Amino acid sequence: TGRLTSVTALAALGLACAASVFLWLVLVHKRFRLTREGFPETLRESWKVGKWLFSIQLLGALQSQMTLWFVALALGTAATGIYTACMSIALFANPIILGLSNMLWAKAARAFQEGGSTRLLRESIADAAQLGAIVGVFCIAILLWGDDVLSLLYPKNDYGGHGDVVIVLAFGKLLYGLVMPASTALA
Repeated sequence: TGRLTSVTALAALGLACAASVFLWLVLVHKRFRLTREGFPETLRESWKVGKWLFSIQLLGALQSQMTLWFVALALGTAATGIYTACMSIALFANPIILGLSNMLWAKAARAFQEGGSTRLLRESIADAAQLGAIVGVFCIAILLWGDDVLSLLYPKNDYGGHGDVVIVLAFGKLLYGLVMPASTALA
């Protein structure tokens, strides 16, 4: 309808997140028991690990956003639009990477608990190889048909001929997938 702006889009996302959290709280509120007893100690213990996990998430968010800002500042908004279109195709690998990474957390914790760092290292290498093989197939497809996919999804002439950018971004996702098991194991 032409009424979507950056403000209304962010407001819609905020409302959707708030509604999801509210519904979740309604469904699981009986599982929680909040008391002041032991709160400071629990907070200190949680922060020992939490500060590193928080830092990783914050840096990841900054990394993904700063690239867009640097492209906009260096090359302009048209180049940012082309970069975003190319990235949207490379991000087709994300459901695979993120879906498998969710399982890696539990798998890494179990490997460390049952076999220590030796087993964790062995399983992390195997997981990286499996994830690399899966995302590698995606990268080969992008290598062969990346420009065609870009032209299909973004038929305007401005986007054609940037298949090389899609390829570089897809292989960046491959590298991200390869380091995911190691990052999970370290956490």
